[in-house]
Amino acid sequence: MKQFLILILVLQGLTLVTKSQPRYPCDSIPVDLRVGAKAVIRSCQRRIIILNEKQGRLETKMVITLLNDKAADLLLVGLPYDDLRRISSIRASAFDEDDKLIWSLRKYNIVDMRNFDGPEKLGDARKKVFEVPSFNYPFTIEYSYTMVVKDLFLSPALYLQPDPEISIEESGLQFVIPDGMGFHYKMVNFNTPTDSVYIKNKLYLSWKIENMPAGRQRKYASPLVKNLPVVFATPTNFNLKGYPGSFLSWQEYGSWMGRLIAGRDVLDSTYAEKVKAMVRNIPERREKIKVLYDYLQKSTHYFYVGFGIGGNQPIPADDVARNGYGDCKALSNYMKALLKAAGIESYYTLVRSGDGKSLQADIPCNQFDHVILCVPDGRDTLWLECTDPKAPFNYLGGFTCDREVLAITPEGGKILRTPSYGRDVNMAVTRADIILNASGDANIRLILEKSGLLFNEIYKLSESKPDERQLWLSDQIGFSAFDLNAEEYEFNLKDQIPHARASFEIQLRDYAATSSSRLFVSPSFFSGLSYVTNEPFDIELDKSYQQLDSVKIEIPADYQIEFLPERRQINTRFGSYSSQIMEDNGYIYFTRRITFNKASYPAETYPEFYRFITEMASADKEVVVLKSRQRFP
Repeated sequence: MKQFLILILVLQGLTLVTKSQPRYPCDSIPVDLRVGAKAVIRSCQRRIIILNEKQGRLETKMVITLLNDKAADLLLVGLPYDDLRRISSIRASAFDEDDKLIWSLRKYNIVDMRNFDGPEKLGDARKKVFEVPSFNYPFTIEYSYTMVVKDLFLSPALYLQPDPEISIEESGLQFVIPDGMGFHYKMVNFNTPTDSVYIKNKLYLSWKIENMPAGRQRKYASPLVKNLPVVFATPTNFNLKGYPGSFLSWQEYGSWMGRLIAGRDVLDSTYAEKVKAMVRNIPERREKIKVLYDYLQKSTHYFYVGFGIGGNQPIPADDVARNGYGDCKALSNYMKALLKAAGIESYYTLVRSGDGKSLQADIPCNQFDHVILCVPDGRDTLWLECTDPKAPFNYLGGFTCDREVLAITPEGGKILRTPSYGRDVNMAVTRADIILNASGDANIRLILEKSGLLFNEIYKLSESKPDERQLWLSDQIGFSAFDLNAEEYEFNLKDQIPHARASFEIQLRDYAATSSSRLFVSPSFFSGLSYVTNEPFDIELDKSYQQLDSVKIEIPADYQIEFLPERRQINTRFGSYSSQIMEDNGYIYFTRRITFNKASYPAETYPEFYRFITEMASADKEVVVLKSRQRFP
């Protein structure tokens, strides 16, 4: 109770003007909070006062010390608002390493601007922005503001550590809830309890974390964002611009969303007749859907539209048909309208998108940031990503696959799961033909093919700058001294599973280590496995996949095999590894197969996992020894 009352007093002081300066000298920051961090939040206090089902008030005070130039992005503070959010009482100051005032915010420092970062966006979202001058690191920024919000329920995820690269000295969150108002919440990644008390017919709920160091992302570990302390909290009843709704269940929330989009999936008779004509002579239902999906991709493009009701209501399908553009809401709704005109039912579906993101299904609230389309098809279900003009039919990439989603059905919201893709789909295949010279240099023809969730690696590579591609290839082959003489990319997006192919012509210097009479060659030079540190952590293998490699090396004239490594086979719960090296008629043939199984494992299993990775990495570094015939007949 004592901690709670202290927090109450701190939060009540957020909007008070005081002449006394906070005491945040930089040398008082604990050493463990400095290690690996770009900044330290000395104190973050947020107080959310719910006034009624339609609006609330947010009071925020932040004190953050910037440790180095990696924190330069924190110098620019942006406070978003629109017709549902109004900002007031902005204050900011900066203090040097010894806590002396070195800068204060003036009204003319605040710029009011559009809250969009690209040309393909349109809406009423704006932000108030101010930039703190850069001083000698470390230095501290303090700012506070008040915001009246009418869409509180739209942002229920409240992170007490907003960035894994930022350490926390103290971070607090408090809700003030009127007596009798329904409210529910869920804590994730917390080891401290909720503090609650009634005062004058109001419920005060408080959370606090202290002394949390910055994280370091490790390979094979779960994304740091999944481990951040977060509170999902929202009133169970709300009213957004005359649309009352409820979070008592997913079904009820889906019913509210259904009312929000009702009537917007109806096409004008002219457009509807055009749709019917396109599929009139197609007997197969699935083929009709595919034809209309192809039409959507060819006739529209993505353009974000964020006007009205917090940007949560799609523009009508007729507007998309007429203008040829829309955002994820509008394009999914338009595809729904195309199918509806053809007599095919589909469901507007809400998704929490992104790698490693998952729905907290046990607390109904608005956790979504993307929309796709679900099409029931007998015992099968089709899934359509409507914003990507190049997405294969009935394929969802890593952005939205393998997660729970909320389909908006006529009966209300229904939790469904999007498909996952196994290692027979997620494949990386490499083939290399190598002409090895006696000098140790090599000419290499390298072909790389990737499919499924690995497809994007090649696609992004093809779109990158030349120096970025050179750096990527250097990382893949483990050599920096090479000339890239030619490169070529091919993409197959017509099949259900996307497939990419890249080929490279490389002149590689010092591929083989040399001595006076021998060459030492590592056949598994491409995408070699690296060792991991023996520091136990929870393991997360985020996808099942397999890698198949084959290498053919032409042995230089006058050289012969002196040593070939033995065949290797490793089988574990995490995956498997096998490799074999053979010699035939003047060539070395190397084959390798690696598989990983999607799963999460506790830190107790790390020693076993460490051995698996270490054994594979060691096997990958084995070398073939070639001996010169001329010097040793």
